[in-house]
Amino acid sequence: MKKKFVVSILIMILLLTLACTKEQDEAEGRFENNFLKALSLKGELDATGTLEVEETWSGSVPVVVPQEPEATPQLEDNPVVPQSSVYATKAESVNEGRHEYSVKATDFNCGCHVDGNISPLIEFKENQVIFSDIVYDKIDANTYKRSYTGSYILSFPDEPGRADETVEEQRATVIIFNNNGYVMENYQDNSSSPCCYFTNTLIK
Repeated sequence: MKKKFVVSILIMILLLTLACTKEQDEAEGRFENNFLKALSLKGELDATGTLEVEETWSGSVPVVVPQEPEATPQLEDNPVVPQSSVYATKAESVNEGRHEYSVKATDFNCGCHVDGNISPLIEFKENQVIFSDIVYDKIDANTYKRSYTGSYILSFPDEPGRADETVEEQRATVIIFNNNGYVMENYQDNSSSPCCYFTNTLIK
């Protein structure tokens, strides 16, 4: 009876040993397969330089996780290039530089007159325009303004002996550019309406 018991124990030990050996062989087989897969993926990495492989561990078996290659920024066919010119509109671009203009004056009460064609130098600088060395500030699309203090002589013809007087007043000049030239308006004494204006047309 004791001999049979010992034999039974030996058989159980043998079966357990075989089971453990089989499980270990399967684990080693999975490890070998994953290791070979990792080597294969690494070969692709060496060949293309675009594939990354990361090993993580699940229990005692490594798991190979292929990673997506990082996206390479694609250049646009027509990349946006910052505009080098300061022109905001065509109306400004056609008037940039020195051009000849014919001039027509429309006078109300400040004595504007025309002395023939003119050729001013016009330069646009960000929010300003330099018109024949005089700076005007931008106040609207294609529109620039200069404010200054002007003066005029006040005479008294009905009062013999009374000297003429110099009177100062606030004045402004507004230039409005268009595709054919520009209009220059003159204002006196903070008036909301121009006392005269010049229509300047590009001579083609």
